Amino acid sequence: MAEDTDYEIDRQFPRHSFHKTPWIFALKVTSSDLANTPLQLEAQNISLGGMRILSNKKIPIFTPVSIQLLDKEGKKPPVPVDGKVVRVDETDVGLDEKTFGMAVEFTKLPDKTLKILEDALAKL
Repeated sequence: MAEDTDYEIDRQFPRHSFHKTPWIFALKVTSSDLANTPLQLEAQNISLGGMRILSNKKIPIFTPVSIQLLDKEGKKPPVPVDGKVVRVDETDVGLDEKTFGMAVEFTKLPDKTLKILEDALAKL
């Protein structure tokens, strides 16, 4: 079932809770400022068009990222997905700490990757 959000009108594809997917994920930032910075990341949701990710560090808008969707059971090969950050929301959580919610738009989805995503998301 897709999540309801304030941005639902703008969505091309329904969003699904990432925690219900068969994946965990790894993210690589190609920006020189963050390339060697440890990030605490959590995926909130995913669609055929992108993902929403929470982070302890701000990844600037339009920064290219490489995502690997990794099978939780380790039985299937990683699914590589390229994207870029298209929106950043900042939340002050107190004690001088902030959380950054980022929308990542998928920029390159080969047919094989699109089929894997479609099949997995259709089961949710």
